[in-house]
Amino acid sequence: MTMQSLMAVMGATIAFGVATGPCIAQSQIRAGGEIPPGTKTMEVFIVNKGMPYSGVRVVKNVFFFPDGGSKTETARTKEWRDNEGRHREDITPNADSDDVGDESLVTVCKIEDPIEHVRYTWKLGKHVKSVVTETHYEMDGIQQEIWGDPVHEHKDETGKARAVVIMPQQPSANGVSKTVETLGPEYLNGVYAEGSRSTRIIQPHTGKNQTDHEITLVDELWMAPDLKMYIKMLHVDPSDYTEEVELKDIDRSNPDPSVFRPPPGMPRRMATKDDPVWTEPIG
Repeated sequence: MTMQSLMAVMGATIAFGVATGPCIAQSQIRAGGEIPPGTKTMEVFIVNKGMPYSGVRVVKNVFFFPDGGSKTETARTKEWRDNEGRHREDITPNADSDDVGDESLVTVCKIEDPIEHVRYTWKLGKHVKSVVTETHYEMDGIQQEIWGDPVHEHKDETGKARAVVIMPQQPSANGVSKTVETLGPEYLNGVYAEGSRSTRIIQPHTGKNQTDHEITLVDELWMAPDLKMYIKMLHVDPSDYTEEVELKDIDRSNPDPSVFRPPPGMPRRMATKDDPVWTEPIG
């Protein structure tokens, strides 16, 4: 799973999966891969309740090129989730990119409402005429509610992080060695979080590293257990790209109900859940 695909998972209100097996009690959730022929499948719906928040998730990518140059792209997503599990995200790709002006910026707005069983999506931009797409669905598969149970006192100050090596560096296997550490606990942006860091060292002329020096890859993840989501992630590959993801300006209060309704007066169209609008590129 790439960092980009993980981003899509961590912000979702309703998680969709595929359950396989003769009955629910013996079912398994498959994350990708092929499903054996004849297997009974059903959708799985997971709704996060009792964990309201709002914030701005910033994704910063720096791409490195063979000629020594680099390019930076930044996306910002405003996020809301209420006590009932409704979720909204307003995604603005290339929000801070130097080569994209305000005239070209487009924000994609998405609302997922598991109470009314409806999704909304629309686009906003200076030269974009937006139409709200309204999609109704039935949650007739396996349903599971995940309720928040905050047990940590939230403070503004940041504690001193501690790192514990839980998997010491392994002997090089096929030219790659790996170390895994636990990080924290620490208060990040006012929220209690627990982290982990994975470090891989690829020896010269091994796999993707065809240089004469080692390449160190780092993946860092910080989970906020009170919100059941990742609030900070880091991927560093000096031969390819870096990616930083962080949820900022976190507010734990319940958002106003109007957030989870499209703006009044905007034209709407009804759509089925297989409507092409769900596969359209963002922006």
